[in-house]
Amino acid sequence: MPRPGVDIVIVDGAPAGGLPLDTGQAFIVGATSKSTTDVAMVRSLREYENVFGARSGAALMYDSVAAFFSERGSVAYISRLDSTTPDVAASLDRFEYGFGPGQVLVPGDTAPATHEAVLEHCDKTRRVALLDAEDTDDPAALTTAVTGLYGKTGCRFGSLWAPWVTYPGPSNTQVTIPWSPVQAALIARSDAVTQNPNIAAAGTNGLARQALALTQQFTDNDRETLNEAGLSLAKPLYGDIRAYGARTVAGPDETNWLWFPNSRVIMAIAFESDAAAENYVFKQIDGKGHLFAALEADLAGICLRYYNLGALYGATAEDAYQVDTGSAVNTIDTIRNGEIHAVVRVKTSPTAEWVQIEIVKVPVEVALAA
Repeated sequence: MPRPGVDIVIVDGAPAGGLPLDTGQAFIVGATSKSTTDVAMVRSLREYENVFGARSGAALMYDSVAAFFSERGSVAYISRLDSTTPDVAASLDRFEYGFGPGQVLVPGDTAPATHEAVLEHCDKTRRVALLDAEDTDDPAALTTAVTGLYGKTGCRFGSLWAPWVTYPGPSNTQVTIPWSPVQAALIARSDAVTQNPNIAAAGTNGLARQALALTQQFTDNDRETLNEAGLSLAKPLYGDIRAYGARTVAGPDETNWLWFPNSRVIMAIAFESDAAAENYVFKQIDGKGHLFAALEADLAGICLRYYNLGALYGATAEDAYQVDTGSAVNTIDTIRNGEIHAVVRVKTSPTAEWVQIEIVKVPVEVALAA
């Protein structure tokens, strides 16, 4: 017999058979200068200072949080990492599932073990990961870093970012920070405006307004190779610095999990479905199927909202998603066991990554084709 509660399982192929939660939240792990509090939610740099201390002794974490809020990130959960005996997994575990969806990052920690710990946390909690690559201009080293994450638990919910970036620091100084806190803020800013996690916080929607410069430059050929491998890069363009990638670290062969914004949509639907399903725990299962139909309607309503935002792909809603609570998934055995089952199938809208325009110069005496 199952324990009371709700289970959400995300799969590539389904078995036979209020208000949106805040997807713009950041979950940040790092060493802090004050150690009286292990985990807390903060909404400004001042709140961070009050809870976790000043910059001295924990500059990288402080500067990363400062960049997050300067780029208009709004909510950050902070989990303190003990600098003497650091345990990233233990710090991640403080981010309880009940805190909701969001982006998880350990700014500046490029160790493969840390990347895997963050990905495992995201796989368990259905959040998404913003990972930092080493601050290097060596495409081979960066390719090795991203390909090393292929097939890892949670890779379908992770993105790896480079290079690092120069930001304004305290007292008219400049500081160098990894890209992950910037990307977390760009995502928060985009979600607050669009309410659509499938819109990539990249390109014109991913402008880092406070960034001064990138620490590394790459050729177009290098960018193409790294992007195809699954590394997301920031890029200077038209006088701005912007995020210019939207891939997961699942790898190019994982075509169903290629786009990072799609992973964020699945995250959002999973959390909202969980919240909706909680309303059905301990309700009576009637023989007429009314309870199943009500749950199906609630889950379909969630999907319809994302379809209307364009996040789910199809000419019609029926093409884009399907919710099934019928007899194929709610069998007599599951009913006898006090279980309610639902299968939600969705098609997420791909990200436009490449635009090709053909310009044809026509002689003046030749008529233009209609």
